[in-house]
Amino acid sequence: MFENIEVRRARESDIVGLIELLESVASEGRWIATEMPVDQERRASRFRETLSRKDAAVFVAVAGDAIVGELGMHCNWPGLCELGMAIEAPWRGKGLGSRLVEAAIVWARSTGAHKISLDVFPHNVAAIALYEKVGFLREGHHPRHLRRKTGELWDVISMGLVLDVAVPPEQQVWYAGYGSNLRRNRFECYIAGGNPQGSKRSYTGCRDKRSPRDDRPIPLQHDLYFAEYSKLWNGSVAFINSSAGSSTTYGRMYLITYEQLNDVVLQENARNATGSFILPPFEQLALESEWLLPNIRLYGRLRKIGCVDGTPVLTFTATNDGFKFGAPSEAYVKMIVAGLQETYPALTKAAIRDYLLRARGIRGAVSSKLLSDWIATA
Repeated sequence: MFENIEVRRARESDIVGLIELLESVASEGRWIATEMPVDQERRASRFRETLSRKDAAVFVAVAGDAIVGELGMHCNWPGLCELGMAIEAPWRGKGLGSRLVEAAIVWARSTGAHKISLDVFPHNVAAIALYEKVGFLREGHHPRHLRRKTGELWDVISMGLVLDVAVPPEQQVWYAGYGSNLRRNRFECYIAGGNPQGSKRSYTGCRDKRSPRDDRPIPLQHDLYFAEYSKLWNGSVAFINSSAGSSTTYGRMYLITYEQLNDVVLQENARNATGSFILPPFEQLALESEWLLPNIRLYGRLRKIGCVDGTPVLTFTATNDGFKFGAPSEAYVKMIVAGLQETYPALTKAAIRDYLLRARGIRGAVSSKLLSDWIATA
C-alpha cells in the first residue's frame, strides 16, 4: 500500500481534493487549527495564490485518485518557511508524514531557506515525534494560546529546524553503503583516489577530495544478497532488494556533497569522475524515492531511504531485479567483514557469519566453515 502512494507538488487540479482533505481533518476537531465549516471559496483562492508563488510550495500524497495527505510551505519572511500538514485519518502511521516532511525540507534547502518553523498542539504526540525524528527542536510552549470556536484556549508548541548551521554552500547528502564501502578507508579511495586492499583497480577519486564530514551506522530494512559478476572483485557483489524486506542489512552512511556522490556512483560503475553528472537534479530528491540511472550495468538504481537531520539518505543497488545470484570472492567478503567490525564493534564473529549466511548468493554456496575461516583472517 505504501509503495503505491505518490508524493509530488500540488497542481491547480488538486484544489478540490485539497479542500476535501482539509474538511475531513478539520471535522475531527483535534489536530489542526482550521475548524468547520471551511469557507471553500476562500480556501480555493488561497490555494491558487500559494501555487502561484515562488516562495511557497504545496506537496500532496496521492493514493489512486484521492489526495490523502498535504503539506504546505510558506516563506512569509525571507528564508523562513512556515510548515503546516494534514493527513487523512486512515492513512496515518504509514510513513506519509515522513515523506511529505522530507520533501518539504529538500525543497526548502533548494530555495536557500535558513529555517523551517511550525506550530503543533501538545496532544498531537505522533506529529511531534515525527518532527523531532527529522531534526526539529521544541522552541517554545505557549499556554492558552489559541482560542477555539468552543471558547476553549489551547496550548501550542512551536518547533523549528535550522537549515544553515554548519552547512556549506554545496548540497549535502548521506550516502549509505552496505558492501565493501562499510570500511571507511575503502570508501575514501572513491573520494581521494587510490587502490583499496583486495581490489584490482586504482581509483581517480572525486573532483572534490575532501573527506566525509561525518559517518554513522545505519540499519537498512532491505534484504542483502550477492549477485552478478564483478571483474574487479572476481566474484559476485552485494546488493539490497529495492523493496522493504523482512531482515536488516547493516549499513554505514557518510555525509558528503551531492557532487561527491555523483562521482562515487560513476566510479562504482567503472567510470571516471570527469565532470559529467549522472544523478538527477538535487531538487528532485523532494519528489521521488527511486531513480534508474542511464547506461549503468550494475548499480544503476538510486534510492532515497529517508532523511537524517533534514538531509536525504541515499543508496544505490541493482539496476534490475533479474540479476543471477552468485558467491562473492574471499577478498570481497573480507572487506565487508572488516567494515562490519569497524562500524559495529559489538558484533561477534559468529553473528557476522550468521548474518552473511542468510544472504542469497552466499547461502548454500559458501559453507559455514569456509566463511568462518574468512572472517577469522579478515
